[in-house]
Amino acid sequence: MLNRPIRNIQDFLLSTYFADGLRITIGVLCPSLIMAQFGMLQYGMTLSLGALCISVVDSPGPIVHRRNAMLITTVLLSVISIVVGLTNKNVYVTGTLLVVCSFIFSMFFLYGTRAAAIGTAVLLVMVLSIDDIRPWREVMFYTLLILAGSIWYTLLSYFVYRLRPYRLVQQTLSDSVHEVSEFLRAKAKFYHEGTDYEKNYAELLQLQVHVHEKQDEVREILFKTREIVRESTPEGRFLLLVFVDMVDLFEQVMSTYYNYKQLHEQFDSAGSYLNTSR
Repeated sequence: MLNRPIRNIQDFLLSTYFADGLRITIGVLCPSLIMAQFGMLQYGMTLSLGALCISVVDSPGPIVHRRNAMLITTVLLSVISIVVGLTNKNVYVTGTLLVVCSFIFSMFFLYGTRAAAIGTAVLLVMVLSIDDIRPWREVMFYTLLILAGSIWYTLLSYFVYRLRPYRLVQQTLSDSVHEVSEFLRAKAKFYHEGTDYEKNYAELLQLQVHVHEKQDEVREILFKTREIVRESTPEGRFLLLVFVDMVDLFEQVMSTYYNYKQLHEQFDSAGSYLNTSR
């Protein structure tokens, strides 16, 4: 029990959440910190804004989907920045644009989580830019800074991926294995004396949902990553083998069922008798 908190901290440090948070922190803060050294913090903040909007769509998944989403978001951010900057002098045009864009980009939720993140990023830069009335030259310069920040974060994310292309799969697979282990621990509670069957069944169903979600994430990344599917590397084959064995183990455990109440009625007394005889 004493090692449990340390183990949880280690799991967090090796998880995708920590890696994503570290990458986003570096990508967003670096432009501001660097520009602040030259007395241009205002420009650095605009660069960081572009990086922040792109980081919203950089969620775990196949690199092709992430790259396409970041490129599409970069283009949309530039277009919206120019349109808002040139039209925000007129209240009526601004109000109409706000309603239309809010409706269109909110409808991106119909196409999945990543598409919804694209709409959220575009609406974010729109809201933050709508109150700044500037000459058209400053609008274009502001848009260039947003574009530069977006490109900076896209290149950083792609560089981190190319540095260790199997890292995301390994992290996602380890999260899935951890969820399967939690499922096994919950199912093992049925063999404890005096267990609450209804409570344990409810916990088991909830963990089963989590396991299926993690396995779906692994499938999406594992079978849509070119380095693993097309290139027969030892590391790719090993990851695929681990995933297949893990799925087989989970399905066998999930399909195994006993009348645990009857088992306890038959064998609990035998265990008590053995303990008394000793």
